[in-house]
Amino acid sequence: MLVELQLFLEDMKANGAAEGTLQNYEKWINNFLDRLNIKKSSQLLALKKPDIQKYRLDLEEEGLSDNSINTYTAPILSFFNFLYDEDYITYNPAKGVKLKKIPPKPMVYLSEQEASDLIKNCRTKRQRAMFYLMISTGMRISEVINLTMDDIVGNKVYINDSKRGEARYIPIGARCRGYIQGYIGTKKVTKLSGETCLDPNGNVVYSNGERVPAVVGRLADKNYLFTSNNGGKCDANNINRELKKICKKAGIEKNVSCHKLRATAATLQSIHGTNMKNIQTMLGHQNSQMTARYVQMVDHNYQKEVIENGLFEEEGENE
Repeated sequence: MLVELQLFLEDMKANGAAEGTLQNYEKWINNFLDRLNIKKSSQLLALKKPDIQKYRLDLEEEGLSDNSINTYTAPILSFFNFLYDEDYITYNPAKGVKLKKIPPKPMVYLSEQEASDLIKNCRTKRQRAMFYLMISTGMRISEVINLTMDDIVGNKVYINDSKRGEARYIPIGARCRGYIQGYIGTKKVTKLSGETCLDPNGNVVYSNGERVPAVVGRLADKNYLFTSNNGGKCDANNINRELKKICKKAGIEKNVSCHKLRATAATLQSIHGTNMKNIQTMLGHQNSQMTARYVQMVDHNYQKEVIENGLFEEEGENE
């Protein structure tokens, strides 16, 4: 790795960039440097604006969408802006290069009825607790699967593993607490063979077909709140697959993912009168512009209807 790239990534990390963001920036910048066969720091001095423009044209000819081209290009522009600002280069090839203007698309989100149908069609108490938590708080899937038993305190959920590493808490209502406590109260998985399973540190995770309670011994998996069938940390891809199956069963035809539940939370909170600042805090956004992307424009009559109906007040849900 070029020393300049290493310095750039270290600067991003010092400014709070998430690990995933750092990895993506390194990947896309290296992709650009490799295409131009740049192996030495001295070669950066010879780069000009047309080099970046040609790279973008090449991506376009390869069939990449405008969104993808922007994804590839933004890290490169940031990289060269950093080098120029820090006097590592005397000419900035990124100056005047603009990302493609892309009209914002309305985010997919669930209506009040669809959200209720999703919860009703959950097969397990873990699914019901997890997806209701996402819909009511807008938590990222990465934040949810990193929750531990200690992060649920009274009517609050504490988030310590956020995207930007900033801790925050979100209030949760009685129904959400009920689903979580209902899941915790029966938190055991029966192993068909009844064998004893150990975690990587040799602690017993399952014995006689049942999960060992947290009070018996802290698990090496950090005592995660939501666990997979084998007692380990949940996988985000598997959770998304579970969600799609539930939506299909519920007759929801939208392309729903855990991230769409985040948009659902913001939209429904807005419909029910929560102000933008509080929604921003709930989602963990740094600015209100980002939050506005999640809050959908809703027809006034629909808004009136869902407020009158209330949020998740249906009875007769699966146990």
